[in-house]
Amino acid sequence: MHDLLPDLPAYGLVGNSIKHMETCGTILEALWRERDLTAERHRAAFTALAREAKPPAADLAEALYERSQVSRAWLPYPDTKETLRAPTSSPSSMG
Repeated sequence: MHDLLPDLPAYGLVGNSIKHMETCGTILEALWRERDLTAERHRAAFTALAREAKPPAADLAEALYERSQVSRAWLPYPDTKETLRAPTSSPSSMG
């Protein structure tokens, strides 16, 4: 869908108009759907979404993304070990 992921300001996505929200929403939806195709698309989707939150400094969206990619930034869910150790059901045994 996108050869290069769009830079939202290049699409005129500034301000709070309804047109802005519709266009921005469409672009963000497309970015989100494609976020797991490449590392670049993943970064573009997350940073575009963070920029839409209007952080107090322009570089915070990138800094937030960088921080989210550090393994120490993540904690497993409390039931992770139990879930991973649980026997799996085969499709034929699921009635």
